[in-house]
Amino acid sequence: MNKQELVCAMSKTNGLSHAVNAQALESFIGVSMKTLKKGDSIRLTNFGTFSVSKRAATKGRNPATGAAIKIPAYKQPKFKAGRKWLNALRILQMIANLHIFSGRDSKWSVEAHHIPAKHEVGNINRLLIHHIVAHHNDGCG
Repeated sequence: MNKQELVCAMSKTNGLSHAVNAQALESFIGVSMKTLKKGDSIRLTNFGTFSVSKRAATKGRNPATGAAIKIPAYKQPKFKAGRKWLNALRILQMIANLHIFSGRDSKWSVEAHHIPAKHEVGNINRLLIHHIVAHHNDGCG
């Protein structure tokens, strides 16, 4: 999903205009970049945490010549997904990985997977409905 598709999906979800959602997304990106440049992190409950990771200087090799080179230290953006977001992705992955046929005998089978708790089911249904709506082409974008 690119930025344009994200803005369209936001418009479908919240009912606000495309321009308002585009402005909100640009604002979020701008504030996020300023915050991370200062070295602070952004914690969004149930979604995840954006932070900056410091990478130490290392030694490497030039692949063309094989000569040893020094790779300087640098900062790198980092995202750690929240628990609910990870659980939703795991459940979608579980659905994608279901095996319908077990092999030559063509018996129906399903691999053993984590069964979602009651409080997760509502979130799964909302996520699946959002997934279906987001992939329905209504001319947006």
